[in-house]
Amino acid sequence: MTIFVNEQKCLGPVAKLLQKGGNGSVFLVAKSADGKDESQIQLAGKYTLNADLVGGIKSIAGVNDVELV
Repeated sequence: MTIFVNEQKCLGPVAKLLQKGGNGSVFLVAKSADGKDESQIQLAGKYTLNADLVGGIKSIAGVNDVELV
C-alpha cells in the first residue's frame, strides 16, 4: 500500500489504523514544500491491508490518496 501525504499531522492517525502482522508493505510518499521533489519511505514490518483500511486512511485529513497494490 502506498499512502500519499501532504501534512505531517496525519501520520499519528494513520499509524493508529495500521496493524502489524499481515503480509503487506506500507510506503509513505510526501512532496517537498515547493512541490518539486518527492520522498518515499517504507515502514518496517508487514501489515494487514484491506479495502476497509484504505477507506479509513483516505478519510484522514492530510492524506491525499491511498493505493492498494
